[in-house]
Amino acid sequence: MHVSNSRPPFTPLQAKYTSKNERDYFEQMDRQAAHIANAIPLARAAGFTHLLHIDDDELVHCAAGAEAFMRELATSDPAKPDVHLSNVEALLPLPDCANPFTQARAFRHHPTKFCSYTNGKSVGLLAAPALRSHGPHHFRCATGAGGPDAGVTHCVAAGVAVILHFESATFAKWRTKYVDLARRHGNSPDIFSRVPFRFYRESLTAALGLLHGEAELARGALGSRELLAAAEDTAFQIWCSWKLEPSGLPASPRPGMAPILLQSGVTLLSPFAKEAAAAPAEAPAAVHQQRQAAAQQGYGFYPPFSAALFP
Repeated sequence: MHVSNSRPPFTPLQAKYTSKNERDYFEQMDRQAAHIANAIPLARAAGFTHLLHIDDDELVHCAAGAEAFMRELATSDPAKPDVHLSNVEALLPLPDCANPFTQARAFRHHPTKFCSYTNGKSVGLLAAPALRSHGPHHFRCATGAGGPDAGVTHCVAAGVAVILHFESATFAKWRTKYVDLARRHGNSPDIFSRVPFRFYRESLTAALGLLHGEAELARGALGSRELLAAAEDTAFQIWCSWKLEPSGLPASPRPGMAPILLQSGVTLLSPFAKEAAAAPAEAPAAVHQQRQAAAQQGYGFYPPFSAALFP
């Protein structure tokens, strides 16, 4: 990571690395706010005009081309420095995607069906006085805070630019994240009541089952191998039920064509059509259906999951 960031096109990048932090659902936003506060003066000093805060499981997709998005940034009302993009959530074509960024083509667009946040991400106009973060999703300035219908917020149409969110886009990533959170937060009813997302609550429950199975195996309890195997099956079924695209979807739009919005709440995109064409061929539909059935029925199918979003 450090080596790649020192080469073009990342030459101007200034990276700050931290390690040995404990994953905490409620403290993450504090770390994000501190990071943005540190980045704003650096970006201004470097001569940048705008700042976008996104995570490493997110991409900006410009359906009308990057030029249209840049033009909107350049011509938007400076009295509205909180330039806001909606988000959609990635669904995977197969459980064992080698690279979800290039292979995902289906995205949830109904916020009520999302696994995680529903309120998009904003680009901040650095020329705005007293610009600072307003949570991880908006900016605020001297004249007010960004948000839905706020006077300082300019909303970018989804046809111009949208955030693609690849939350827990591999089972291995999901397992690491939620086992860490379960180990940190336990099964406190207070914690569960404060987590707003059903997917998070189901994932934490499954991760607690994994931790229990691992603890029983570590102490050599009778039947602990079967207990852990059952917990792994349950965890995998939960991940598949939320993260795999539904069967029977039409073909993706060809490169250059507009996204296809389905009444089922799924949008079909071709964000990396060229890269996907160069990637290994996907498994036939019949194999895909067999894998989904195995996951749903708990047959213990475990594909060779990628350990990271980047190969």
